[in-house]
Amino acid sequence: MEFTPFPDVTALAAPVFVASVAWEWWAVKTGRAKGRYETKDALASMAMGLGNVVVNTLTATIALWMMMLAWPFRIMTIPLTWWSFALCFVAYDFIYYWKHRFAHRMRWFWMEHVTHHSS
Repeated sequence: MEFTPFPDVTALAAPVFVASVAWEWWAVKTGRAKGRYETKDALASMAMGLGNVVVNTLTATIALWMMMLAWPFRIMTIPLTWWSFALCFVAYDFIYYWKHRFAHRMRWFWMEHVTHHSS
């Protein structure tokens, strides 16, 4: 099996995230933005983000292990081209849309999703 290396999106986004937090703090402290900077909210968001990274890493490890077991039994191989990327992107977006919609409409999923809508 051949692996195609992709950039680590989390590592690329981390400096932008830290800069955004610092800019928000600076804008509120200098009066360029209205409101108050809530350190408690910022720390809670960072802790949730760190927890999300840990859970996603564990989930991805298990999913990768399962996919490696299933790989020899695949029906077809999707080529790594621009059109297959676009098609898979649209398919994933479609699935994500319905998953998010179910999270709003079904009580069982809303129970987990409601924290996304509260600060």
